[in-house]
This record gives sequence, structure tokens and C-alpha cells, in this order.
Amino acid sequence: MVTRVKAPDKVTAVALGPKGDPGTPGAVGATPSIGLAVTMISPGSQPAVTVAGPAAAPVFTLQIPQAALPDTMDGGFF
Repeated sequence: MVTRVKAPDKVTAVALGPKGDPGTPGAVGATPSIGLAVTMISPGSQPAVTVAGPAAAPVFTLQIPQAALPDTMDGGFF
């Protein structure tokens, strides 16, 4: 069986075969132990995310720039 799918800018033909039997379920995988660390970096720096450690125990480190404060507080924050 061939089904035609028409999009505004193209036509795509998709070949569909008969539906097969479901496969055997796989083994249950391990539950990872995920770590998270957050560090502040200098104002104006680019934020970054790094991942370290093995797949079973990854550690994500978020590097977030510190907010720049004004030179004076004339008028307050608002």
C-alpha cells in the first residue's frame, strides 16, 4: 500500500507494509542517579551546561552569569 501525503509545498509518497507482530519486551534498564550543580560566573559571561560522569550517574553543571548591579542606586530598582 502506498499513501500519498500532500503538504502545501511538496508531495511525499510513503510506502506502508503489513503490520508485524509485536516484539519481545526488553529488559528493564537501570535507573540513573543524576547530579546537579549550579555555579555563578562573572556578569556578561555566556551561560553554559556541562555533563560529566558515566551514563548511569551523570552530573549536570549549570553555569549562570551573576546579574550585573548598577553603579548607583539612584531611584532604586523600579
